[in-house]
Amino acid sequence: MNRILCILAISAAFSSSVHAAEECFLDNDNDGFGQSGVSQAVPAAGDCPVGYAKQDQAGGDAVDCDDSDAAINPDATEGPGLAGNGVDEDCSGDDRALPQIDAVDVKAFKANHPGLCTTQLQRTFLACMDAANCTIDMVEHKFVVPAGKQVCDMTVTGLFWGVWDESQCQQTAGLLRRSGDGNGLSSTEQEAVQGMIDGLADIYLTQEGFDAYQEATDGRLETIETGVVELKEETGRNTGLLNRLFVGWVDGAGTEHEAIMPQLQGQVRTNADAIGMVQGDVAANAASIATNTTGVAEAKADRGYFGAGLYGAWLRQDGVESATGDDWVRGPASRSFGLLIEGGKAAGNTKFGAYGAFGMTSDQYKQDWERGFLITAGPEVLFGATDWLDIGPTAVIQYHYAGGDILMNRSGSLGGGAGVVLNAFLVGDDNWSLGATLRPVVFYETYGTQTALDLETDRNIDSGFGFNLMGGLTVTLGS
Repeated sequence: MNRILCILAISAAFSSSVHAAEECFLDNDNDGFGQSGVSQAVPAAGDCPVGYAKQDQAGGDAVDCDDSDAAINPDATEGPGLAGNGVDEDCSGDDRALPQIDAVDVKAFKANHPGLCTTQLQRTFLACMDAANCTIDMVEHKFVVPAGKQVCDMTVTGLFWGVWDESQCQQTAGLLRRSGDGNGLSSTEQEAVQGMIDGLADIYLTQEGFDAYQEATDGRLETIETGVVELKEETGRNTGLLNRLFVGWVDGAGTEHEAIMPQLQGQVRTNADAIGMVQGDVAANAASIATNTTGVAEAKADRGYFGAGLYGAWLRQDGVESATGDDWVRGPASRSFGLLIEGGKAAGNTKFGAYGAFGMTSDQYKQDWERGFLITAGPEVLFGATDWLDIGPTAVIQYHYAGGDILMNRSGSLGGGAGVVLNAFLVGDDNWSLGATLRPVVFYETYGTQTALDLETDRNIDSGFGFNLMGGLTVTLGS
């Protein structure tokens, strides 16, 4: 039984191992290390498809921490030049840290190794620690190397200094830098050219470095000379332009020309004078327009008006005295129609004038039109309430005679009163209009004697108040 269990355990372990070894993990950057968790079974042929890496991650194979960069994987080396760059190149979990060096020590090391910046110094510390033939002397602030060796920048990139043969270090002073600082010179060469380092004669440039430096210098000189030529040409063109503007010039045919600027100044003065004349004309025209406008307003304010039209009226007197003289009876109404005229003078929106009307009227009982008539007239004052309506007070003097057949006869009556005028303009313009007029008037009349032949008695129509409602259509000429 125990033997069977042991065989089963070995079989299970072997099956698990075989299954894990046959996994293909996604490898986008093709550096041989796959991502974690993205896998497929190994095909029957035994090779993973392109873009996959065969790994036993379950058995401990390392996982790629950045599958987008082939230089970053667990098999990469994070050397001194990559320390402190914020990238975990070897997938160790952290970027290789730079050593912390006291500011006093940094200054002392830079004095012994001119041209070494702080970051280069920190990385050179790491390079010296990685090298078997280099130690760091924190007392003398030097890098201690075997005889014939020297610590200098042979990396060309300038990321850190390493241990090289002393002769090589002396010859690299003229190597062109490729670190992207834009000046094309090594640190030592910059300082030597600028006179910042004593003993310039002790620095030996390689022929290649000297030729490159000479070529760069020639290129700069050529650029400067080209710039000087272009500057001279531009100066010449500007001088010629200034001469044309202010001095004058002679063309290729030998013809002399006057300067342009005085001519322009003269033209500007001429234009200014012309503008002044135009402004004067505009001012004069504006004054003339103002005068004409005032004249038109005054003329319009002094315009007269005249209107004529047909009217219809309804009248009613106050009362009738009975034959016995002891009671009153409200009198019947009369109707009238005829011609109405009005006219006067307008002052702005106010009209001062008079009106008159004459028309036929009926008697009060038989409604007979044989001999009845109405004459009414009076002054009026009209105010322009709106563009289409005039309204104002009026006084009235009227004579009213109502006749009839032989059965009824009445003498005329004379009266006066006051009322309101409303003129509404329906159509027209400033010169004419067609409108409707309404004149409600309250009057007081003195009546005559009325004789009723059938009753053979006289009735006195006593004095009293009455009401006259007159309205019609009027054509008005003028304002």
